[in-house]
Amino acid sequence: MAAAMRVRNQLHAVLMQTEPTYEASLVVSLRRPRGAAALEQYVAPGTSPLARAREEVVRRMAARLRLVLEQVDVLTRQIRA
Repeated sequence: MAAAMRVRNQLHAVLMQTEPTYEASLVVSLRRPRGAAALEQYVAPGTSPLARAREEVVRRMAARLRLVLEQVDVLTRQIRA
């Protein structure tokens, strides 16, 4: 869970730089794989090269977060079985 929290915090930091009001438009939780998967389709506001670069960073970090969260879910199920 520590790895997920670290990636989630990094993702929040990048999103705050890219779009300071992003939390108001976020409809799913970043604590679930579905929320991370939604950000893999993120489109940053603006048309500058910096906006495109930040967009790509958000997408990559979201993919990492989704993978970590999926692994946590699998391990949780294995432990409970």
